[in-house]
Amino acid sequence: MYTPGYGVQPYSSLSRYTAVIKSSDTVQLTTQYTGSVALAYQINYISQPNGSSTVNNPDPTPSGSLLNRTWTTSSFSDNDYHTRWYWYTTDTYGYTSPNAQKSVRILVIPSTVGWGSVSASIQKGFNGTVKLSIPTAFQSYLTGSGTDSGDTLQSWEQAKDERFFWRVSQSQTGHSTAYGFTTGSGVLTSPTDLDEITLSPTLSSNAGVHWVHLYHYDYNGQTGTADHLIDSISFNVTNPAALDTNITLNSTSVNILSGASNYSLSMTQGGTNTIYYILDTSNLANGSNIAAASSNYIARTWNSNSGNNSRPFETVQGSGVISNGLPTSATATFYLYAANGNGQNSIRLTTGDTQYTVTPQAQAPSISPYKTIITNGFQMWSNPSGTTAGTIQYQWKVQGGGSGSNGNTVHTFPWTAEINNLGENAAVGTSWRGTSWTVQARATVDNGANYDYSSTSSPITLPDYSFTTVPNSIQEGQTGTFTVASTNGLGPIYWQATTTSGGDFSTSSGQVGSGTGWSSGSFTVTPSTDSDSDASETATIKLYVTNIFNSYNDLSISDTFTITGASTTPTADTISGVTWSSTNTANSNPTVSWSGGSGGTSGNPAVIGSTTNSLPSSSNGAWVTDLNQTSPTTLTIDAYGNAYVRGVTYYFWVRRSANVVSTPFTSTAPYIPLSDSSITIDTPTDKNGTDLNLVNGVYEIPSSYGTAAADIIGIPFTDGGTYDQYRVLNDTTSQWPESANVGASGTFSLVTTQSGALPPAGSTYVYSFSGRRPPTTGGSGSWQTVNSGTTIRIKRLGTGTPYSVSANPTSINEGQSTTFTVTYSNISSSRTVNYTIEGIQDLDISSGALTGSFSINSGSGTATTVITLANDNLTDGPKTATLTLANTDSAQTSTGTPSASVSIADTSTAGSGSGTNLNSGTASDYGLEIYNPSGTLIINDISRLGTFLAFDSHTFTASSTTTTMFNGFDCSSKSTTGIFLTGWTGYQWLSPWITRSSNGITLTVNSSNSTGRYGTIAVHLIRY
Repeated sequence: MYTPGYGVQPYSSLSRYTAVIKSSDTVQLTTQYTGSVALAYQINYISQPNGSSTVNNPDPTPSGSLLNRTWTTSSFSDNDYHTRWYWYTTDTYGYTSPNAQKSVRILVIPSTVGWGSVSASIQKGFNGTVKLSIPTAFQSYLTGSGTDSGDTLQSWEQAKDERFFWRVSQSQTGHSTAYGFTTGSGVLTSPTDLDEITLSPTLSSNAGVHWVHLYHYDYNGQTGTADHLIDSISFNVTNPAALDTNITLNSTSVNILSGASNYSLSMTQGGTNTIYYILDTSNLANGSNIAAASSNYIARTWNSNSGNNSRPFETVQGSGVISNGLPTSATATFYLYAANGNGQNSIRLTTGDTQYTVTPQAQAPSISPYKTIITNGFQMWSNPSGTTAGTIQYQWKVQGGGSGSNGNTVHTFPWTAEINNLGENAAVGTSWRGTSWTVQARATVDNGANYDYSSTSSPITLPDYSFTTVPNSIQEGQTGTFTVASTNGLGPIYWQATTTSGGDFSTSSGQVGSGTGWSSGSFTVTPSTDSDSDASETATIKLYVTNIFNSYNDLSISDTFTITGASTTPTADTISGVTWSSTNTANSNPTVSWSGGSGGTSGNPAVIGSTTNSLPSSSNGAWVTDLNQTSPTTLTIDAYGNAYVRGVTYYFWVRRSANVVSTPFTSTAPYIPLSDSSITIDTPTDKNGTDLNLVNGVYEIPSSYGTAAADIIGIPFTDGGTYDQYRVLNDTTSQWPESANVGASGTFSLVTTQSGALPPAGSTYVYSFSGRRPPTTGGSGSWQTVNSGTTIRIKRLGTGTPYSVSANPTSINEGQSTTFTVTYSNISSSRTVNYTIEGIQDLDISSGALTGSFSINSGSGTATTVITLANDNLTDGPKTATLTLANTDSAQTSTGTPSASVSIADTSTAGSGSGTNLNSGTASDYGLEIYNPSGTLIINDISRLGTFLAFDSHTFTASSTTTTMFNGFDCSSKSTTGIFLTGWTGYQWLSPWITRSSNGITLTVNSSNSTGRYGTIAVHLIRY
């Protein structure tokens, strides 16, 4: 029922609170009725207005009368920072008077507000600090923004920042300000936690214990007494330590560039609690306060480390450099002082390093001169670069060497700081052509007492020109060619032809040469035809640096020639050549060059071209008359009214009249070649733009991909020719799967619907690329290999293969032959593939090989090999011979390792006779008995030749010192197999040695002997 709208009474402009107390204080408050209503009865207190429980209620049992009462309480909490009390007056009937409603607002400072820390000991002349400690939750009440439930601020109530006061005192209980501090007291407005106050005892302060008191202002703006005291903290002031006046500088002579903004200087040694200052004066009295000499201040150290620790001098703390008092011309001297932390009790150093000098240095730029042509002559630019300091001057020197009127001058010009007029830049007239110049820069300070010179530049030579070809005479209507030579050329330059009589020329001026460094250029002059065919006159040709033909631009290079009258009888011209336009189209316009003729119909020559070697009639409208009578002439249509087509041979004529015609000149309109035969092939992608997986140099696609119409493989390319066309081919078909549109980049799309575009399952295709300039952009249309034949490979995963193998017949007897055939489907390029035959051994065949390769021709796609089985006269049972292809062929295409087998019947068994026939005889026929190492007879007169397993031979050479034999036989045991070496043709003591294995033997000769180690050996393998 009550609102916190009761006016706060009283409050001042200094605070929004009626009273500010500490939580330990006791508050006594008197309410007094001052109205005039006779029925006024009692002043009442509102307990917990609006239900607020966060306020500190006063004593509910006040003393005094009902209209003049005293309320007392001391139960304030450290957690309830603020309270507001409300009273109202009622009459004898219990009614409330609206004019008798008042309230007070009280700020309760908790016991946790006060000083948090202080520098325990502060030396005179140095600084210390004291810091506040204020709970974060209490902070908003100091700024006037904090409220509690039931005490919302009203519009008429002011939010103010609360103020505190501090004072340094020499007494814990006294409240007077201590003597000798730079600042002994001050105001803290709306302070926050950890706010810091600087304590600066001067040399005049008293040594000993001091106190810092913290106060709050009261309602009347009073503070600084015991009644306002919140907290106190003590610290000790000590007398200054003796200054250490002996230091070492890292340099006592500092050089800086003139115009520099700072320099570095540091010191070592020095003493504890001593700060070192640099001043630009040497006569500051000892004991002075350096802060009072701020106009002389240069820099100082900002810490007091002792010993050999290096300390920089800094004008501004943390800058690391000295930026005050920088000399701009002469050397400056600076002096060192020692003082305490605040610059007091200073003393000039008299031992160790006591002063230093700073000298400004000059620095000249680097010079890289160049030259240009300007109106009236030449400009030379020194082109300075790099760091400079001081006043920059330039000096030019000319070394002669020219052909103009000043060409032999050798002279050194004075130093000058001007931009032009032989200063930084130099402009000279045409009379200096061909001369050589150098330039040097210098920087100066101290009015010329100190110089820094650049290196002298490399010479620059001004261009020079001369006529090398000037015709003696030119007939009117004809053209004369003039050639100009240039050394150290700049261009263009200009020419002008004149006559004393003012004779006309088709063109009387022009330019010759271009760019920097040109050495030769030509131009033509054609005198106009007048009515006097016999008259002649002299003409002058001159060269100028610009196309303003006056004496200033005249290079003084000239020559003369005679202009003769035009011949009345026409003479035929000669065609010297035809050039063709290079536009990127199927057509090209010829430009015909001709010379040597004169006269003719209206004095004008005419030119024509034709596809046949038959002179077109004089009435043909395709004759092009050259009205300027100057060669060359460009044609756009031939004698038949057609455009000139590339690749076609044309015949050209030039005529002076119907009967005065040149001989025909033949020229073929050229094709434009492929402009870029090296394109960049990017990673192939599927239809979603995802890069194909690259495995061992082969891009892979899934076995099922490419079977649907939308399964496209894209091969992007870039960096081709703008007017070229490119295509992709694979090694299985002569047709290309895809051609890209004309352009420098694109994508080859391999579509499943195109036959042979993508490999079948288990196969790899090799893709190559070719390019051409198509006829539409001026090419012949012929394709050529690009990227030097570089290819990419794409494999479809799966088990499919283009290879198959067959045998015919598939069942044979010993002594018969069979043919193995390998077939490669859809082959486009020749290749080889290796094979292996298993199931039989070398001794089982009489011809053919158990390992080898098929060479498959791209035309047939097949290859064969034949083996013939031997009649081994052994009873060794039937066998099966199986031929299997290697995993991949020479093009890295997977074969799928197909195979074919042949059944072999054992039709040649061991014999049973006793005659001398080798196939059925006994060993005794040859007088041979063989015992094994244990002494057992293993071959005797009743042994059969079946004991012999195999025979082989080998010839050892310098390139063949080892060989293997009897593959497929287990020769590892000496007790079951015997090896006989017979017929060795080399030295007996150098015969090969034997290495046994489970798969045959290895024979090796001694490679360290140069003679006797080579020869032929025969080897027999027997079974014990």
